[in-house]
Amino acid sequence: MEYVVLAIFLVLVIGMAWQDGSKRTCGFFGALAICFVLTPLIGYFVVQLFPLRTPLGCGWCGNERNESEFCGVCGKNQAGDQKQ
Repeated sequence: MEYVVLAIFLVLVIGMAWQDGSKRTCGFFGALAICFVLTPLIGYFVVQLFPLRTPLGCGWCGNERNESEFCGVCGKNQAGDQKQ
């Protein structure tokens, strides 16, 4: 029974690190260590705190660090629609 729980834990840890670590600045091995130490569920939320490797940016105001649909500086999306 312990082997089954260990196998499920390892699959979750590697899966979470692969999925989120490749997109974030902490990388796969950083996400793997975080998820292994803090469990996959808590590690997921901790890894989400790291910024994206390639953020979307804003073509309207030049904000290079924009990670959301609407820019935090000018409030526009990629199409130029204003946030309401």
